[in-house]
Amino acid sequence: MIALAAPTADTSGALIAREYKPDTVLRDPAARISRKKTLDGGVYIDHSGVTDGDRTFTIVLPFEDESYTIVKRLHRNYTSIYVACREGCFYGSIEKLRFSGGRIEITILIELKVGP
Repeated sequence: MIALAAPTADTSGALIAREYKPDTVLRDPAARISRKKTLDGGVYIDHSGVTDGDRTFTIVLPFEDESYTIVKRLHRNYTSIYVACREGCFYGSIEKLRFSGGRIEITILIELKVGP
Protein backbone atom coordinates (compact mmCIF):
# COMPACT_ATOMS: atom_id res chain seq x y z
CA MET A 1 0.00 0.00 0.00
CA ILE A 2 1.08 3.52 -0.81
CA ALA A 3 -0.43 6.72 0.55
CA LEU A 4 0.10 10.10 -1.09
CA ALA A 5 -1.11 13.25 0.63
CA ALA A 6 -1.01 17.01 0.30
CA PRO A 7 1.09 18.79 2.93
CA THR A 8 -1.87 20.95 4.00
CA ALA A 9 -5.50 20.17 4.76
CA ASP A 10 -7.18 19.21 1.48
CA THR A 11 -10.14 16.83 1.38
CA SER A 12 -9.37 16.03 -2.27
CA GLY A 13 -5.61 15.73 -1.79
CA ALA A 14 -5.04 12.20 -0.53
CA LEU A 15 -4.80 8.77 -2.12
CA ILE A 16 -4.32 5.31 -0.65
CA ALA A 17 -3.70 2.64 -3.29
CA ARG A 18 -2.22 -0.79 -3.83
CA GLU A 19 0.82 -0.52 -6.07
CA TYR A 20 2.23 -2.97 -8.62
CA LYS A 21 5.04 -4.28 -6.41
CA PRO A 22 7.25 -5.73 -9.19
CA ASP A 23 7.39 -2.36 -10.97
CA THR A 24 7.44 -0.05 -7.93
CA VAL A 25 10.97 0.93 -6.88
CA LEU A 26 11.42 2.18 -3.31
CA ARG A 27 14.65 0.56 -2.11
CA ASP A 28 17.36 2.11 -4.25
CA PRO A 29 19.26 4.59 -2.07
CA ALA A 30 21.97 6.44 -3.98
CA ALA A 31 25.29 7.54 -2.54
CA ARG A 32 26.62 11.07 -2.84
CA ILE A 33 29.65 10.16 -4.81
CA SER A 34 31.82 11.85 -7.42
CA ARG A 35 34.88 10.80 -9.39
CA LYS A 36 37.57 13.22 -10.55
CA LYS A 37 40.59 12.59 -12.74
CA THR A 38 43.95 13.34 -11.18
CA LEU A 39 47.04 14.73 -12.92
CA ASP A 40 48.95 11.46 -12.47
CA GLY A 41 46.39 9.57 -14.62
CA GLY A 42 44.46 8.12 -11.69
CA VAL A 43 41.18 9.11 -10.12
CA TYR A 44 39.95 10.49 -6.82
CA ILE A 45 36.60 9.25 -5.54
CA ASP A 46 34.76 11.40 -3.01
CA HIS A 47 32.10 9.42 -1.13
CA SER A 48 29.94 11.64 1.12
CA GLY A 49 27.59 8.93 2.34
CA VAL A 50 24.02 7.90 1.69
CA THR A 51 21.01 10.02 2.61
CA ASP A 52 17.26 9.70 2.11
CA GLY A 53 17.33 13.02 0.26
CA ASP A 54 19.05 11.33 -2.67
CA ARG A 55 16.34 8.71 -3.14
CA THR A 56 13.93 8.55 -6.08
CA PHE A 57 10.71 6.54 -5.85
CA THR A 58 9.03 5.11 -8.91
CA ILE A 59 5.47 4.15 -7.97
CA VAL A 60 3.25 2.22 -10.37
CA LEU A 61 -0.51 2.10 -9.70
CA PRO A 62 -3.36 0.50 -11.62
CA PHE A 63 -5.23 3.15 -13.59
CA GLU A 64 -8.50 4.29 -12.08
CA ASP A 65 -10.09 7.61 -13.02
CA GLU A 66 -10.39 8.70 -9.38
CA SER A 67 -6.76 7.80 -8.56
CA TYR A 68 -5.44 9.57 -11.65
CA THR A 69 -7.48 12.70 -10.85
CA ILE A 70 -6.08 12.84 -7.30
CA VAL A 71 -2.47 12.27 -8.37
CA LYS A 72 -2.77 14.83 -11.19
CA ARG A 73 -4.18 17.33 -8.66
CA LEU A 74 -1.30 16.69 -6.24
CA HIS A 75 1.21 17.13 -9.06
CA ARG A 76 -0.28 20.39 -10.34
CA ASN A 77 -1.22 22.06 -7.05
CA TYR A 78 1.56 21.15 -4.61
CA THR A 79 5.31 21.56 -4.85
CA SER A 80 5.78 18.81 -2.24
CA ILE A 81 3.73 15.91 -0.88
CA TYR A 82 3.89 13.22 1.80
CA VAL A 83 4.46 9.60 0.80
CA ALA A 84 3.76 6.77 3.23
CA CYS A 85 4.89 3.29 2.19
CA ARG A 86 6.54 0.14 3.54
CA GLU A 87 9.88 2.02 3.65
CA GLY A 88 8.52 4.71 5.98
CA CYS A 89 7.02 8.20 5.64
CA PHE A 90 8.74 10.69 3.34
CA TYR A 91 8.42 14.26 2.10
CA GLY A 92 9.18 14.87 -1.56
CA SER A 93 8.12 16.27 -4.92
CA ILE A 94 6.46 14.64 -7.90
CA GLU A 95 8.93 14.97 -10.76
CA LYS A 96 6.98 13.09 -13.41
CA LEU A 97 3.48 11.67 -13.84
CA ARG A 98 2.79 9.32 -16.72
CA PHE A 99 -0.20 7.26 -17.85
CA SER A 100 0.80 4.22 -19.87
CA GLY A 101 -0.73 0.83 -20.62
CA GLY A 102 -3.52 1.05 -18.08
CA ARG A 103 -1.11 2.11 -15.34
CA ILE A 104 -0.13 5.33 -13.59
CA GLU A 105 3.62 5.80 -13.14
CA ILE A 106 4.74 8.44 -10.64
CA THR A 107 8.36 9.53 -10.11
CA ILE A 108 8.95 11.22 -6.76
CA LEU A 109 12.17 12.91 -5.69
CA ILE A 110 12.53 12.46 -1.92
CA GLU A 111 13.65 15.40 0.19
CA LEU A 112 13.67 13.77 3.62
CA LYS A 113 12.34 10.92 5.72
CA VAL A 114 9.83 12.13 8.31
CA GLY A 115 8.94 8.86 10.04
CA PRO A 116 9.93 5.23 10.50
